[in-house]
Amino acid sequence: MAVNKCVTRNFSRIAIFAQLFSFATASSVVNFANPLTDPCFGHKDGRARSIDIDSSFAECRTYFECINGMKTTEEPFMCPYDLPFFDAQIEDCVKDSGACFSCSSNSEYELFPVPHAPNQLVQCFRHKPLLMACADNLEFDARIRECNVKQLCRTKNFTGKRCLSGGPYYEIDNDDPTVYYICWDEWNSLCAQCPYGLQFNTFKETCEFA
Repeated sequence: MAVNKCVTRNFSRIAIFAQLFSFATASSVVNFANPLTDPCFGHKDGRARSIDIDSSFAECRTYFECINGMKTTEEPFMCPYDLPFFDAQIEDCVKDSGACFSCSSNSEYELFPVPHAPNQLVQCFRHKPLLMACADNLEFDARIRECNVKQLCRTKNFTGKRCLSGGPYYEIDNDDPTVYYICWDEWNSLCAQCPYGLQFNTFKETCEFA
């Protein structure tokens, strides 16, 4: 018996588009994300941007040292005068203020990944950056702007898979039967993966036990 169906074969194209929308909309991430009080949570050993008590990013001149996902000190470190800005990507202090994160002024709501911390995300709401974390065993997938299970499709070419025209339809991955694509036109596809222990059945259009 099939379990954890992705979509039944009798679903209409409207239903498939609804699934695409549910994958792609950023709002769904809210159900899996929680504000962080420790910027080192889930962070690889190194340095992380400091945050204020309300989980928003602090001044771009401070950072924490992280070991085993925990802060090494209660108070943040300060960048030196000649290198005043902290760059989270290279985990070091730099001269260029462009390394500082800021929310776009053109959007009320956006989500962004956090360098070296795959289960964290930045939620920009009304131009204020809040540091958040996905629920256990989930990571932030920047391509679909959602917390997602760790999966092979994260390393695949997300939008570059060549599909046939006449979508939407499903196509299984050639290398991994647990990974499938929802194709909706010739050049666009959405990558997804079945829950653990299940494989995708193209004929039934569902995930089921192998």
